[in-house]
Amino acid sequence: MPTLLFFSISFAIAQEKTKIYEKGIPVSYTEKTEYLSQAAIATSYKDVEEKITNESSGIDLENSIGISIPVIWNYSRALYYALGSPKYSNGRAVSYGLVLQYSRNIYKNIFGIIGVGYYNQCFGIERPFYYSSPLEPIFRTEAYNYNNIILQGGIGYKKRVYENSNLQIAAVYNHFSSYQQKYVLSKKNHTSQVNNKKIFIGSVADLRLGFEKSISHNVSAGINLNIPFYMEWKNDTMFYKYDYSNDTQQIAKNKFSVGAIISCNYHF
Repeated sequence: MPTLLFFSISFAIAQEKTKIYEKGIPVSYTEKTEYLSQAAIATSYKDVEEKITNESSGIDLENSIGISIPVIWNYSRALYYALGSPKYSNGRAVSYGLVLQYSRNIYKNIFGIIGVGYYNQCFGIERPFYYSSPLEPIFRTEAYNYNNIILQGGIGYKKRVYENSNLQIAAVYNHFSSYQQKYVLSKKNHTSQVNNKKIFIGSVADLRLGFEKSISHNVSAGINLNIPFYMEWKNDTMFYKYDYSNDTQQIAKNKFSVGAIISCNYHF
């Protein structure tokens, strides 16, 4: 009977050891030491790997400075009068610029944007304007554009979607101060009038939906869909003023605009 009990206990202990080995848990002091050493090495390696991964993504850093190139297509309308009747002239044009931007994280995934740069706002609208001529007939533009200093400010949210990539959404306000105005009479004959006045021509608020990807430790590239949702253009005294309406000198009224912004940023 004692012999049978001894063999039963030995068999039970052997089974428990087998279960422990199957789970990879050491039972002896030597095995325990070796197990802990391997676990420590694995943990350190994992920490280092995660650190390298995080550091390799510059888009996770708090601040960035970069260059952006906006290209915006617009469909606009202007009002004038002919023989007392209102006339609406529609036109399409592409505007473009080059902006220096600074971005800083405000809270978690929320960031702020400020920027300054050059922007050429274009309109492909035909309308009467005051052309400098001794004959004083009524001249009409085929198109006109404004060279501007653009100031920007906005706020956005970014979400990491891949190892080195972000999705972003931002709302940005743009302020346009023109230092040169060009009124094109004939594109074919290259006839135009250029003025060098300092005038505030308007403001635009746009929504930006974009994708940004790291291309090196601190450098990233991005592209944004730009959708202006508020656009207000001021008056330009170069256009004919009619007493029938207060809108006849307004630069334009936006009907629809959409565009894209390409950017390259340095993160620090």
